[in-house]
Amino acid sequence: METNIRLTLALQEEDRIGINCSDIVRVLAEEYNGSYEVTPSVYEQYLPTADKYLTRDVNVHKITYSETSNDTGTTVYIANE
Repeated sequence: METNIRLTLALQEEDRIGINCSDIVRVLAEEYNGSYEVTPSVYEQYLPTADKYLTRDVNVHKITYSETSNDTGTTVYIANE
């Protein structure tokens, strides 16, 4: 989706103006209403965030990780409780 905005301003030398581009994006994009929490899984996960306005960060939870070493090498445990 492409939207063009043309804004013409006539300012005096002493005038100041500020435009917050995130406010413009917020108006043009639909707000994301899905989950903001993700727990890693062996299965593919999908968050439908394309072309959406997110109101906060997505939190991807950590997975458990440990390793054990001995004379023959190192064994890594991922997501093992």
